[in-house]
Amino acid sequence: MSRASLKFIVGGETGRVAVLALLLWTLLLSGSLLVGLRQQKQYIFKQAESEARAIVGMDISFRNWVVSQGSVYVSVKDTVPPDYEFKVPDKYIKTPSGRKLMRVSHAYAMRQLSAERRGLGQPYTHLFSLNPKNPAEAADALEQAAIAGFMRDGNETLVRNNGERVRFIRAFRIEAACISCHTFNDSPGGLRGAISADVPVEAFARIGAHLRLHWIAWHLLAWLFGIIGILLSYKYIKQAQLSLSASEYRYRNLFETSRDALMTLAPPDWAFNSGNYAALAMFKAGSEAEFSAYSPQSLSPERQPDGRLSAEKAKELLEAAMKSGTQFFEWTHRRMNGEDFPADVLLTRMEAEGEFFLQATVRDITGRKREQARREALLAELRESLAQVKYLSGLIPICSSCKKIRNNKGVWESVEHYVAEHSDAKFSHGICPDCGSRLYGELYDGPPPRDK
Repeated sequence: MSRASLKFIVGGETGRVAVLALLLWTLLLSGSLLVGLRQQKQYIFKQAESEARAIVGMDISFRNWVVSQGSVYVSVKDTVPPDYEFKVPDKYIKTPSGRKLMRVSHAYAMRQLSAERRGLGQPYTHLFSLNPKNPAEAADALEQAAIAGFMRDGNETLVRNNGERVRFIRAFRIEAACISCHTFNDSPGGLRGAISADVPVEAFARIGAHLRLHWIAWHLLAWLFGIIGILLSYKYIKQAQLSLSASEYRYRNLFETSRDALMTLAPPDWAFNSGNYAALAMFKAGSEAEFSAYSPQSLSPERQPDGRLSAEKAKELLEAAMKSGTQFFEWTHRRMNGEDFPADVLLTRMEAEGEFFLQATVRDITGRKREQARREALLAELRESLAQVKYLSGLIPICSSCKKIRNNKGVWESVEHYVAEHSDAKFSHGICPDCGSRLYGELYDGPPPRDK
């Protein structure tokens, strides 16, 4: 990965959060994997311990059965060593078929069973005591420590594992049936010896290896999908941030370069907290910091044209805009130099980072008001002039010969009388050149000059 790519990934707050998420996800999955593997290992040891307990339990059950029978007979073979310790009548007998049998004790039978298991590579048990008469019953270091612990603490069992084998040791107590064959200095219930089982962990570990592979594979898949999810989320968030930044830049650029005066204000004090260059110029503010020290009512005369207090009306309109989302109205503002001017005001509710505020768009309408007043004056003048003018319209029936006009009552009257009746016009009589020549002939020299 290039330095530029790495800088792009970890750059910015989102990149740091993504890297932290990757680390946390990796640590979480690693911790879960380690805990799972450790629990599986402990479960393997528990299985081995359970096996050892089961073997000891079976051997004790076998011993108790032999004890309940007093003893048992086994075939005399070259592979079966004699039981020299067990001295009883009828130790050797023959069956009617000639088969030779040897009477053995429960301890001998258990040792032979254990030797058979050991020869087959199976878990085996070991009978031992602190003062053995048979060398086979001698205790090793762990077994000696176990008996010492049983005598000291009164415990009945001991479990040890070295990572490869599990040892389970259980105490043997003196029973009434033992006294008939053995001589003890202690009464029934005293510690006679113990039995231990030795179970290799390898067989259970082979079974657990399959589970470990599944556990590791599932964690790797979960880690991979999590990493992909985090990277996709980061990409989506990064794109959203870039889009948001671009949108904010466009909005800020429009805000700053707009020819309309734009400003923002927020509750509860409703003071301006920003204003663009047009707003500063409109209100004659030297800087945005100076402008932000004012509120709409403080940049207004005491009362509006309708007679209401500016402070009271401004609060009402601001709260209405926050509730409805927008308000448009005319307002009389006051510049910082004390000059009042009329304005159109548009309030728009906006939201950023979970907080609501208002954006105000203010337009100076002094020129529009002046033009409106001029138009109204002109219209008034025109209305006054039109009120003094009467005019004729429509079809006027006039005689093609004498030129009389028929009025709406059907009476024919002269043109002079009709026009004077239907308008404010008055007539001054004269004579046109054609009529002058026709009526006066050579005596008519034409109309007199206008200056005469």
